[in-house]
Formats: sequence, structure tokens, C-alpha cells
Amino acid sequence: MENHISQLNAINRKVVKWFFLAFIGFGLSVIFCIYTFESNSMTPISYTEQNDLDYKVYLKNNDYYENEYVQDMEYISNLINYIDLNYNYSLVVDKKIDLDYSYNVISRIKIYNNDEGDLIYKKDETLVDEVHGTKQGMIQINEDLKINYPTYNDYAKEFKNQFSLFANSKLEVIMTIQVKDKEGKLNKSYSNIMEVPLGQQLVRISKIYEKPLGNGEINVTEFDLNHAIFGGASLAISILIFLISIFEIIKLSIMKSKSGYSIYQKTLHRIFNEYDKLVVNTLEVPVVKDQQLIRVTSFEELVDAADNLKKPILYTEVEKDKLCHFCVISEKQFYQYWLDVTGEVVEGTDYDAS
Repeated sequence: MENHISQLNAINRKVVKWFFLAFIGFGLSVIFCIYTFESNSMTPISYTEQNDLDYKVYLKNNDYYENEYVQDMEYISNLINYIDLNYNYSLVVDKKIDLDYSYNVISRIKIYNNDEGDLIYKKDETLVDEVHGTKQGMIQINEDLKINYPTYNDYAKEFKNQFSLFANSKLEVIMTIQVKDKEGKLNKSYSNIMEVPLGQQLVRISKIYEKPLGNGEINVTEFDLNHAIFGGASLAISILIFLISIFEIIKLSIMKSKSGYSIYQKTLHRIFNEYDKLVVNTLEVPVVKDQQLIRVTSFEELVDAADNLKKPILYTEVEKDKLCHFCVISEKQFYQYWLDVTGEVVEGTDYDAS
């Protein structure tokens, strides 16, 4: 029996070991699960941005100007043939992230009361329909437009003559640009405007636009593949350790249960095989009255007591396949022996059948 008890103790030690490994595996699984899902990290990204607006004034055939076009001066409105307008915008980032952009160009005639006091009239015309696109890492926008200045100038003159107005007027050519990344960390918006007076003999063209600083930096979320691979592999190993540990605990528990049952059955079989003539089955555990209760630690001691007292050994199955009671009763003594499924003597069991 001592050998069986040693086996049970060994099983118990293994259960504790595997339970400890299961605890470690579960803890590591939680840690690496969090670690893996944090594979997206904030990464600084540098970018370079340029925004420019330029133009050339092409002249009608005349006897005074040698060049086909002129720049950066006052212009005689009657000599202007058309204005060659160039919008140029670029954005370059040092990572291949998706960049969404859109832009459009409109012309706008404005007629004011004197000195741009109150707006009397406004007319918009689309020159470039809105363009949408997505690029990786770089955006380049370049638009060349020929602005027919005489057409706009004549329109403003006709409007003022029609209503006999003494008013100021001008033409605005507006390019609107919007750029952003998927997360919205990079969000740029520009309105590049060229202004040209209308209805005047001498005109000076104005450029109203924002020049970017050139360089900048943003923090965007970036997927770290190495981080994800390490975290995923570690998570898989941790889960495997946990599952193997649980499997071993279940297997050892079954072994322990079968081992305990086997010890119990073997012990009973031995008792009935060797001492069948001394054992008498009873339905209930006898009750101690005035006799001295003596708990023995082995069935053989109970056999010795039965021989000395010339009394039978009473057997009661208390719980089927789990617990039984043996005793020898004399006028003065009550010898008692309990056996449970672990195969051990139950030293401190008090059972009252009354």
C-alpha cells in the first residue's frame, strides 16, 4: 500500500508542476497577446512640401515691346493677349504612406462699389473640374492655364456700362488644394489666388498664396512586421505551453482517480480473499455506546483484535467504491478501521449512523 501512496504523491507533485506551467503559459499568452496587437507603432515621418504660383503675360502684336511676354511689372490692359498661369505643388514624404489629394481651379469676377466696399456682383466659372487621387509617398500637381484676360475685361466693362455704374472690378483665378494621409495626421489646405484688376488702363497682377516652410514632420501609425512576427510566434508558444499543461493536468487527474480506485479495490480484494471467513457484511455502521473506541491503523491489527476477542469483523460499505468501515465489537472495546478510495486509513473519521 505504501507503494501505491508513493505513486499518488508523485502524481500530486506532477500536477502541481503542470499547474505552475499552465499558470505561466496563461500569463505569457495574455502578455504576448497585448504585445502582438500593439504591432502598430507611432513613427515619425519627415516630408518636404513646395507650393508655387507663377505667370507670364503674353502681349498682342505691338510696336513697342520686343518680347512675346513680360513679367513683374504693370501692364497696359489693351495690350494683354492672355495670361499663362502655372500652379505647382509637390509633397514628398520619406515613407510610402497613402496620400489623398484633391484640387480644382475656378475663375471669379467680382464687381464692387468704390474701393471694394460692397460686393455688387460675382460670377464663378470652373476652369479645372475637381480632381481626386491617391499617391504613395509623393504628390505632384502641375496645372498650366491660359487665362483669356480680354474676355473677362470686356465682360466687366459691359456690366458696368449696362447699368451706368462707376465701380471697381477684378478677376480672381483660384486653385484650391487639399492633401491628407489616411489617419488625418497630415492635413494641408491651400488656396492659391491670382488677382488681376479689370476695367483699368494699367493693371498690376497680384499673387496671393501660402508658401510652405519646406520641411516638416508628423507621427503616423505604422505596422511593424518584425514586432508582429515575434509577438505572434511567442503567443503561439505560450498558448501551446498552456494547452499542453492543461492536457497533462487532466491526464494526471484521471490517472490519480483510476489509481485511487485501483488501490481501494485491490485492498478490498485482498481483505476479502484472505479474511473472508472473519468478515461479516452489515448494512449500517455500528454505533459506539459505552465501549472504548480504538482506531487501528491497519487491517491486520483489526484481525488480531478479532482473533483475541473471538469476534467477527463487521464490514459496512458507506460510499460505493469510495469509503468502507470495518470494526470489531466487544463488551468493552470498539475496534475501528476506515478505508477510503486513496487506500489510506482515515484516522479521524467519526461516523454516526444513528
